[in-house]
Amino acid sequence: MTIGKRAAAAVCALLMLWAGPLPAQTYPSKPIKMVVPYAAGGGLDMMCRVVAERLASSMQQSVIVENRPGASGTIGTAFVARSSPDGYTFGCGTNSEMTLAEFVLPGLPYDPSRDLAPLTMGVKQAVVLVAHPSLPASTLAELVDLARRQPVFYGHLGAGHSFYLAMAMLAAQEHVTLHGIPYKGAANSVSDVLAGHIQLAIVNLAPVVQYTRDGKLKALAVFGTDRNPALPDVPSVEEALGIDAQAPSWFGFFAPSGVPPDVQRRLVQELRLALADPGARAKLHAAHMEVMDMTSEEFRDVVARERSMNAGLVRRFAVKSE
Repeated sequence: MTIGKRAAAAVCALLMLWAGPLPAQTYPSKPIKMVVPYAAGGGLDMMCRVVAERLASSMQQSVIVENRPGASGTIGTAFVARSSPDGYTFGCGTNSEMTLAEFVLPGLPYDPSRDLAPLTMGVKQAVVLVAHPSLPASTLAELVDLARRQPVFYGHLGAGHSFYLAMAMLAAQEHVTLHGIPYKGAANSVSDVLAGHIQLAIVNLAPVVQYTRDGKLKALAVFGTDRNPALPDVPSVEEALGIDAQAPSWFGFFAPSGVPPDVQRRLVQELRLALADPGARAKLHAAHMEVMDMTSEEFRDVVARERSMNAGLVRRFAVKSE
């Protein structure tokens, strides 16, 4: 081998050695896409846009929020799962797509445990059942009694969503039928309740708390073990009926499986910094969201535990897609 060939081979070898860390050194070098699997206007969309704004500033790249709603959030989530694992497309979704949908929706176009990598949890938020003021029921007990006499319809975010599971648990334990109407986003269902098109909606607290204070909606119950400070006069389902029908609700971030470890670490670091930003935290707290701070390992553990719990609940209450 000539000296020139030896030099060329050495250069090639060095380039191969440098190829590993290169993505971390150059990432991000182009705009990043954050996919929201529900319609704009709800609490999830708001949180994602707050975080995206901070990410764009700290990473010095555009962060584009893209809403891809439908099928209990699984259309947008499937898009993320099929995206190139390069760190330039990731999802901002709820616990439902990651821990529940696979047990309720047949033919789910992705495997949550195989195709998606949890990055970090964003926030937790309370879940509340709200009604139009004209509904002849002002408490959960009165609603159950009403459902025994006539059909009761409520808006939810799809059969693969934790809200639907919570209402199915409530109905099964009270031996009543509650008729669900799926929506692509919380804002849509809230608008229909405000207009009197439907009677009820089960939603996160953020889009409805002011409407309840203004008397445009009435809150019947909070789906948790305790009352929420934002609605101190509204009892929990357990308090009102003595049954367990909780609806854990968190918003988090996930990426396609296979993102290079160094790129994933950078993305997780930037997401946690964005959530820790005082301005971002103030906006999220104003929307009654509890900001979380989790490593990706901690977040994976939460997802795994909740997936196991939901599998058991779906079997116990025979929850099926409508």
